[in-house]
Amino acid sequence: LLSAILTMRTWDDITSDDMSRLQGKYSDGESEMLKSYARKYFKEIVGLLTNVPSEMLLLLKTNDCLRHLDRKLGAPINTAT
Repeated sequence: LLSAILTMRTWDDITSDDMSRLQGKYSDGESEMLKSYARKYFKEIVGLLTNVPSEMLLLLKTNDCLRHLDRKLGAPINTAT
């Protein structure tokens, strides 16, 4: 679950042998799927984040903000990799 949260990818993408599934933008369909997973696993996500140290939450939020900036500026996703 934490891997999916960090990468904003489905579990199938994370566990796939095809690493290219973790790169680039995702389609509107994948975006909708992620939203439905977030609704479906909301309680589990909240439970997980409740146990995460506040410093780690700050890093997660910073990562989210940087990802948003990359998208808005038209930069490729995961530019550090």
